[in-house]
Amino acid sequence: MTDLSSLIERIEKSEGADREIDLAIAVALDMRPDWLAKSGGELWIDRSGAYPVLRWADASAGRSRGNPGVDDPVKFTASMDAVRSLIDPNDEWELTTLYGVARATVGLNRDHQTSWPGYGEHQGGDPVRALLSAALKARNPSHEG
Repeated sequence: MTDLSSLIERIEKSEGADREIDLAIAVALDMRPDWLAKSGGELWIDRSGAYPVLRWADASAGRSRGNPGVDDPVKFTASMDAVRSLIDPNDEWELTTLYGVARATVGLNRDHQTSWPGYGEHQGGDPVRALLSAALKARNPSHEG
């Protein structure tokens, strides 16, 4: 399991589409296919080849490069629509690039005294990264704004 706080830091320090970060998001948010969740298996990132691959593991097979790769996750670092899929449909959010600075806030309608997690904000970087960071902060139980 990837620590969400450290993953958010990586996102805020990097630029452009990043397959490794997309895979890490899938692992951190436990985006296992139904068949894998039912079997109690896990996702892991195999970095042994030319590029990272998302693979599955379960109690019987363990982590093996012989396990077939799981379909690539959504490309969160490259697509605004993909990032929007991480935001609760009941949450209000905003994104602006006023004065050339990307600012994003997720969970504007949350009661900030009682609704953690659920609120996140980020300023800087490109709009996709700003909204991605804010969306993950809103999902992170250890984050407070």
